[in-house]
Amino acid sequence: MKMPMNMKTRGKTMKAKVKGKVKTLDALAVIPLSSLAFALLSLLAAPSAQAQFIEAPAARVAEVPKGRVLLSAGGRSTRVSGAGYAPFSENKAFFESDFNGFWRVSQGPSYALYAGAAVGWGVTDAQARSATAHLDTFRAQLSGQGLYAFRPFLFGVGKIGVGALSRTATLTGESAGDFSQKVWAPAADATVGLAARIASNSVDFWFALEGGYRYMPSHRLVLSRAAERDGQTLDAIDLGSLALGGPSVGARVGIFF
Repeated sequence: MKMPMNMKTRGKTMKAKVKGKVKTLDALAVIPLSSLAFALLSLLAAPSAQAQFIEAPAARVAEVPKGRVLLSAGGRSTRVSGAGYAPFSENKAFFESDFNGFWRVSQGPSYALYAGAAVGWGVTDAQARSATAHLDTFRAQLSGQGLYAFRPFLFGVGKIGVGALSRTATLTGESAGDFSQKVWAPAADATVGLAARIASNSVDFWFALEGGYRYMPSHRLVLSRAAERDGQTLDAIDLGSLALGGPSVGARVGIFF
């Protein structure tokens, strides 16, 4: 019994389709499973790596403040030795205030140099037997300062100053009368320390802790005043040598703008 022509043609077509599917499956079987796994992992990992690259914050660069002007104020305690200082204080510490103004003269990526001036005042007094001993100072200096940025908010700071100091010592009492001495002398200091930027907006605020040494030559502390007591004339009282210098520590707050 002969099959119709159209049925033979359909049978051949179905056989060809089946053979094509078998060949396709055979071709896929040839591809190693490791290659397929690697391709799948690559597709899964690519979006995650791209997201990490976009979301990673940029590292902050350690830079000094941008402001050209620096104003600072603080205090300094100096350890003073010498017999001449004993009548004026119950300890060996002499406290002075400091006011500084600087202008930036040079700057690099992580450092800045400043030039300016500083002034300071100091006062101390104590009871010396029946009299009151009083000592006050005024200091004026030309100063230089350097900053180096270790971190975005942490700096090393160094400062030097050269100038003059006025020192006035007085001894007052009902029985002794008033005796005084005022001298001008050269003065210098050098300090190093750490400074932290505590706020940053349109201006930069900072806080510094410093330590160093203050120098002033020793002078003989001779307080004089002509006075008559019991028929005798007292011309001077010698309190020994005094040098308002020594190791010092201090703190400052400042603003850059």
